[in-house]
Amino acid sequence: MSASTPDFLLRAYQGRESGIMIIGTAEALEHLGTQLLSAANTPTSAGLPDWPAQVVSPTVLGPYIDEPGFKLSFHVLRAPQLPKSLPLRRRSPPTALILAVGALALIGAAAIVKLVL
Repeated sequence: MSASTPDFLLRAYQGRESGIMIIGTAEALEHLGTQLLSAANTPTSAGLPDWPAQVVSPTVLGPYIDEPGFKLSFHVLRAPQLPKSLPLRRRSPPTALILAVGALALIGAAAIVKLVL
């Protein structure tokens, strides 16, 4: 595929099951498979010896529209375990904020009902 066209489309789905679907042409999947098979020969990075070496990072489109820098990457595990990862950021408002707004909405609704009656 050309540089402006993504190699793969990513689609998040939710229902009975949840996950991310990776969609690509047969050629793109074959090229990815070749890169993944050659990962056994990838040397460990001297700068990050405990971190899994990146094998490939294809250009992708989706699934998070609000994350323009979103990328997909494949890595090969060389160490017996992964180093500690950073926690993921929340994608929703904090629970306390939701409860506060809900309480204020109930108070407002009660006040409107009291004024009407």
